[in-house]
Amino acid sequence: MLALLLAVAATLPAAQAPQTPQPFPRSAVAELGTGWRFAVGDSAAWASPGHPDGTWRAVQVPASWSSLGLADLRGFGWYRLRYQIDTAYTEPMGLRFQSVATAYEVFLDGRRIGGFGDFPPGYRPRSGVPATFAVPAAALTRGEHVLAVRVYSDERVGGIDRPVLAGPAESLRAAESVLSACLLGAAFLLLGLAITEAFFWARRPEATEHLAFFGFVVALALLFILWVPSVRAEVSAGMDFYRLHLLFSGVAAAVFAPRR
Repeated sequence: MLALLLAVAATLPAAQAPQTPQPFPRSAVAELGTGWRFAVGDSAAWASPGHPDGTWRAVQVPASWSSLGLADLRGFGWYRLRYQIDTAYTEPMGLRFQSVATAYEVFLDGRRIGGFGDFPPGYRPRSGVPATFAVPAAALTRGEHVLAVRVYSDERVGGIDRPVLAGPAESLRAAESVLSACLLGAAFLLLGLAITEAFFWARRPEATEHLAFFGFVVALALLFILWVPSVRAEVSAGMDFYRLHLLFSGVAAAVFAPRR
């Protein structure tokens, strides 16, 4: 009899794994790293808070596709996170995605709140661009809510590859301002050094090492400027930083590869 019961139980569908909603940050910026679920494929229903995702793969974010053993994946993948709010928020809150490869959109309780890049058929990757999205008041009320992220990539990289942050919108903006100030400060220092090198070369045109160093320092300063989050967001409409990285890596390999 016991053997019969065990055999019947083995034929029943597996129960969905229970999920514990994660607490949403309140007074300080915090990383949303645990409690995520991931699935390959695409369905508009997956943005809905009522969609059952207990059978989805449990992951910790950042979770690029290669880190999940899906390096060959070309297409769509979804991430979902359930979070709990015990007391309604009155302060504006935000979500910051530091890098998602390569096109994505973000949903809160089924409502789209933003995204970057374009999906097929007009696919346009925009990886490596940090973006901050405001959390709607409806997603800050008491109870359980669902954050869903739809991702598409046709590159060798894909998925959420840097931490996702949440917290007071003012704190997120302040952190971005500090980063921008540091990058711009470094860029201006480098440009000052470049002007010095240009002056030395103008006095001694035969000393071409000054000209070479001038070009190197200017390129480095431009890199710092391009890395300012607001600048990256603007210029990324016309370029993808991942493909730009591949281009420069190829050129560097061709130039500096040892000759036989």
